[in-house]
Amino acid sequence: MNLQQTLSDIASRWNYKLSEVSPGVFAVDVQLKLKDGATRFQYAYARMEAAQNGQQRIYITSRCGIYHPNLNFYSLLRETGNCNYATITIGNGKDKDNKPVEVVMVQAAPLEQHTSPELLDAILFEVANMADYIESRYFGDDVN
Repeated sequence: MNLQQTLSDIASRWNYKLSEVSPGVFAVDVQLKLKDGATRFQYAYARMEAAQNGQQRIYITSRCGIYHPNLNFYSLLRETGNCNYATITIGNGKDKDNKPVEVVMVQAAPLEQHTSPELLDAILFEVANMADYIESRYFGDDVN
């Protein structure tokens, strides 16, 4: 799969903004329509990488907020049950001052050989949609 072309096709279909933030790393600004008719946007990042078994996987992430020990982990784990393709995890990031921090994020990593453009579209939306929901519910409104 040509990831850039596939993401470009998805972005064009849904009128998302797409940019290459570093070589081979793509930012997709996913438009989310809420039940009340409002629109929100959530960035999801995608890149190709080697999976542990040597196959290629498409690694997709979207940041929710900076980890803090007062998070309700029980509730966060329950939220993962609403995902079909993604999971909620903790990874490395940077704060506003560019200092290293741990962040809560939503990620998916489907194997390229089993991922069609249509499935990638669904996974990308799920990652962004869940990250936006987690961000809003656990970190305040649009903080990332």
